[in-house]
Amino acid sequence: ESLDIGNTQLNAQGRTDAWFIGLFPNLQSLNIAGNGLVNLHGIEMLRWLREIDASNNQLQDVAMLGNFKELQSVNLAGNNTLPGMMVAPIVGNNLNLINLNVNGIQIGGLYSLGLAMGGTNNRPALRSLEIANTGMQDANGFNFLAMLPNLARLNVAGNKIDNLSGLYGRTNLRELDLSNNPLFEVGMLYQMNYLNWLNLAEDTNVPCWQLDGIQSNLPQTKVIRPTSCRK
Repeated sequence: ESLDIGNTQLNAQGRTDAWFIGLFPNLQSLNIAGNGLVNLHGIEMLRWLREIDASNNQLQDVAMLGNFKELQSVNLAGNNTLPGMMVAPIVGNNLNLINLNVNGIQIGGLYSLGLAMGGTNNRPALRSLEIANTGMQDANGFNFLAMLPNLARLNVAGNKIDNLSGLYGRTNLRELDLSNNPLFEVGMLYQMNYLNWLNLAEDTNVPCWQLDGIQSNLPQTKVIRPTSCRK
């Protein structure tokens, strides 16, 4: 079963939680995006839940999502008031998690997702990871991607990343969004032979010759270049 009540002004009733969700115990997919919710109290009743879109609310507490074990898709983007530390239990306890979107939540870096916890047999099967505008600045944090061998799509736009040293060896990526970062060197991308789509928009510190090199070495890749580059 699925329920789509995104952007339906649920908070107009004076409620800021999901108390009524317990009336639908068999739900597997739930969209409650854009409703001004502060917490997800009530969602713990959905024992079969696999997908949840709770983006663009005003969430301050999602601790109950950390109690689930079979979530496959979680979208919390736009909940700028949500403490980043609440994301790690969700990732750590749901090994079948395929899609995670935490755009706009200040997690600080990939290490905050708890990927190093639990050893090699306790890592999610993530294929798509959205961590744009999350305050990430340490390029070495990309080393944690080694713990996500199935990752094909990565969005780190709008952060403070100035180099891509930690991306070495991550040839499994198919889509990569690096836009709006203070990058000054992108030669590491030459090796990504399987990359289908690359966004470097607004990365105006990147040398022009490296942008040309990317397009020469990766002719199959659709590259979005910045409007200007470093001569």
